[in-house]
Amino acid sequence: MAKYVIHKVSFFFTDDSLIVLPQEEVTGSVLSTFNTIEEAKTEKAKQDIISVQKLSGSDVKQFYIDSDNDKQIYADLKEYYLSEFNIEIEENEYFNFPENISEQQAEKFMEILNLTFHYIMEYEDDEDPKDFDDYDQIHF
Repeated sequence: MAKYVIHKVSFFFTDDSLIVLPQEEVTGSVLSTFNTIEEAKTEKAKQDIISVQKLSGSDVKQFYIDSDNDKQIYADLKEYYLSEFNIEIEENEYFNFPENISEQQAEKFMEILNLTFHYIMEYEDDEDPKDFDDYDQIHF
């Protein structure tokens, strides 16, 4: 019977931004193992929210500055910060995630930034997910 394993996404930090390392190349540390994909998806959603909430006070730009659609992401963030937090942000300014981030706000940040912090991978019975852990990368 297959196992469904949640791995943390690995990031590489450049001078300006964080780059998500592809799941096919780097599997981050194992978070949890489940017998069904539905259980894994439910837990992954919870853990992604927790990861965003842990970013409070951190630089938002590092998650999109080198993105192909950085202008659209900034426009969406500008609108969201104004409507949700009554904060005006400027493109050339440094701005952070808010100090307190609700679950709904975390979900919106992930949507705007097109960001996830965990992968679900399927393993066969004879595979040990911990054999694929990579502890040398940045995780949230």
